[in-house]
Amino acid sequence: MCIAINSPKGTEPTKKALKESFNNNPHGGGFAYAKDGFIIVKKGYELFKDFYEDYKKANIQNINKLIHFRIKTSGKINYENCHPFYVTTNLVMIHNGIISNFGNSEVSDTREFISMVLKPIILKHGINILNNETFVNTVSEIIGNSKLVFLDNKGNTYYINKDLGHKNKGIWYSNDSYMSYTKYTPNNQFDYLSINESFCGDCSQIIDKSIDGKYCEYCTEYEPKYKGFHFS
Repeated sequence: MCIAINSPKGTEPTKKALKESFNNNPHGGGFAYAKDGFIIVKKGYELFKDFYEDYKKANIQNINKLIHFRIKTSGKINYENCHPFYVTTNLVMIHNGIISNFGNSEVSDTREFISMVLKPIILKHGINILNNETFVNTVSEIIGNSKLVFLDNKGNTYYINKDLGHKNKGIWYSNDSYMSYTKYTPNNQFDYLSINESFCGDCSQIIDKSIDGKYCEYCTEYEPKYKGFHFS
């Protein structure tokens, strides 16, 4: 499931929100920010105290930043599958959700989607492709209810499916697992759902169990996407 967070310049998630995010998504934390034309990525944190110590040392309250906490779906629990990911040397990305038909037991869906789809296109067309409505809509169809957030080396943010997340005190969150009432943990991952809720078997969006089927409306309506996506 994971949580993706974009904290713009002048905003700062509370320690409690970060701790809850980590507790509910405990398979690796990380953050990224732009400085002097470069992107700094810190990730692979297995303990919150280590994450928070480095996060505070970075002193990035007045810098646009991405924060991510992972919970495993596909791919091993390791540094390589932690977010943020470099798409190019001047662009990083975080993701919340599941991208169908990507990922395996070794490599996460996010990591494979970047290497097979996003990286070749952005290397060819440049970062400005993220402002291209056709491209954004096409990627949105492929990833379903997933949410992507990008940060470039100039500190600019780009979203795909931004409206599927929400803002709280100026900070964008991809879901509400930063709140203390959620209890999304690897051993008890359904505790914060109501008795009438479940997860879509494809994209992990919360769905109403009273509706027939195991999939959300989007995944029921659209056929599975394939890996041979090209954008010319």
